[in-house]
Amino acid sequence: MLTEHLFGVTEAVRTGPRRGQNGPGPPIGCLRSARNGQERRERSIVSEQQARDTSAAGGAPAGVPTDASGTGSPSDPEVRNGRHRDPSRPRLVFVDTEATGLDHRIHQLTEVAWIVREPDGTERIRRFVPEHTLDGAEEKALEITRYHDLLANEPRTPDAEWIDVLLADCDGAVLVGVVPDFDARHLLQACQRVGRTPTWDHHLIDVGTLAMPLLAAAPEVPRGVAGLCVSLGVAHDPELAHGALYDAQQTMRCFDRVWEQLMTLRAAGGPLPAPVPRPASSHNGNNGVNDAVRSAAVVTEQPEA
Repeated sequence: MLTEHLFGVTEAVRTGPRRGQNGPGPPIGCLRSARNGQERRERSIVSEQQARDTSAAGGAPAGVPTDASGTGSPSDPEVRNGRHRDPSRPRLVFVDTEATGLDHRIHQLTEVAWIVREPDGTERIRRFVPEHTLDGAEEKALEITRYHDLLANEPRTPDAEWIDVLLADCDGAVLVGVVPDFDARHLLQACQRVGRTPTWDHHLIDVGTLAMPLLAAAPEVPRGVAGLCVSLGVAHDPELAHGALYDAQQTMRCFDRVWEQLMTLRAAGGPLPAPVPRPASSHNGNNGVNDAVRSAAVVTEQPEA
């Protein structure tokens, strides 16, 4: 999640500066091994070709009803407007984007990924590298996402293709993210560039805000992806962080962990758990890495109670 470091408020959980953290650090190419780079590609490029094939064939992704023209538009006007769905059982889309900077008006998307979760629990995974240029790019943003190492040479998809898939997947859905407003603004801008109007729900779910009552003794600035994983006991690999698909997956895992805890508390009728201290932030003058966090470059799952 690009906003975490460019705004300078989010936690880090790795030895040494994390992707693009403020402060000096080793050259970008030294931050990860070739083996880890390959691992990330294998884990994150899941269904881009599937989605391309769907778009090229003029159809909607699997599971989305189409009209007689086969354009991927839901056949019923009620479906198109999302009104067919029970608001207590919405389609959820866990989304993350990476970009050349924070300003959606001038900066461009370099990677987009989302996971569709239907009310029946079925899921679809999407990942694209949109067509883009580096005009006006912020070097810090490119460093954070390891753009030159990981994204610069990946095949790019025209906006009209991946946006068709996005709009079919997100029709009537609730977007879920960490700072989802950042992602939604960039996605809206991309849709407008190709003359499309999104139909996702106007409500957004920020997992950092959702988790706050379980983690904080009082209102606080919502925690970022890494901080949520540390605080909730979700395994987190900093070497894969700031890849759009990995961050979308981590967002989903944190979302699920919050609801698991809430369901347990409801069933037991017990009190809220004790507050969880915030992991060190980039404001601590140590690039967001303290001794306690250094000892756990990869956070492991907490044991079951």
